[in-house]
Amino acid sequence: MARSLFSDYLQTHTFWLFDVAPIEGFALPIFNPLAGFASITAPGMTFETYDVTEGNWFFRKKVIKKADIDPITLTRGVTFWDSDFWRWSVAAITGDPSNFQTRIPKLSIGGVTPRRDLLLIQFFPRYPGAIASGIATGGIMAGGVASAGTFGAIGAATATVGAALNATIGGIGPYEFAPRIPAKAWMLRDCIPTRFKAAGDFDAKSAEVSMAEIEIQPEMFEELSLAS
Repeated sequence: MARSLFSDYLQTHTFWLFDVAPIEGFALPIFNPLAGFASITAPGMTFETYDVTEGNWFFRKKVIKKADIDPITLTRGVTFWDSDFWRWSVAAITGDPSNFQTRIPKLSIGGVTPRRDLLLIQFFPRYPGAIASGIATGGIMAGGVASAGTFGAIGAATATVGAALNATIGGIGPYEFAPRIPAKAWMLRDCIPTRFKAAGDFDAKSAEVSMAEIEIQPEMFEELSLAS
């Protein structure tokens, strides 16, 4: 039996990911900020342990040695105008974010390095108030992210993006139907692509949407919430 929204505060269909790494000069972000994703695997962490034998104690004691971050897969429907996954893959292979063909002259993708910091946000499925503005939502983002202590700049950037999307573009991305309040966020640090699939397998009998995939490997991630 399905539970009420009052019990299930977080659902899996309200999320957004965008590039927050420093951009130098005339550069574009890794991902188109107006395009979303069909699915994103959640951040995960695997711990490596070793055994310590203490005196004549009968049991071994487990001690954590280090942690490995699980790869994250981003999935997006294929369109004729979107090459974000491909451009980032080429930039990572060559080590040069400007080493690709573009119709916009003198612009690079993602600044000076293919390693990017990405912010993954999960929103509440419903907004509890009847009226809200994108600027107010952006301010809530800034307060929640900045509460971690060292993420003031990230919070300000998030607020700016949120306000701009809802106030000037008319509600695109996570604000398409109503302003959203962020519930949790994960800062994915120093991400590089590790696998790229250009489209879904070709099948003339299938009516499914063609999906592109890119697998990224963060060096580490941090969780941002009211309790962290």
